[in-house]
Amino acid sequence: MINYYRAFEQRSRWSRESLVKPGELKKYEDLLKDEWEQRSSLMEMEYDLSQEQEKIVSGKQLYQVCQIDGAKPIRPEFKSAYVARGTYHDLSDNKKIGWHPDYKDILQSANDEGVA
Repeated sequence: MINYYRAFEQRSRWSRESLVKPGELKKYEDLLKDEWEQRSSLMEMEYDLSQEQEKIVSGKQLYQVCQIDGAKPIRPEFKSAYVARGTYHDLSDNKKIGWHPDYKDILQSANDEGVA
């Protein structure tokens, strides 16, 4: 959560102070989403995703890999990983990525249960 809030504040400040080019934050989110897709596809090959326990383990591994190795900098000179880590959380909160292989189905099911 700390990374999420720090990244949100940092990106907001950059935007307010015109320190990012138009579309730069979107391009960065796309970079991280591409990184997530690459890592996710590798996880699919490593685990037996017909088993729920394997899905959980692969999701934990995917999260860890993205938070460590997948924490790509927004710019070469800005090395603080919290921006990437927090941006991954933001992408997840906005349902653009997920950690469990079936995250879309799980979230849809949860939404359906809350519908009257």
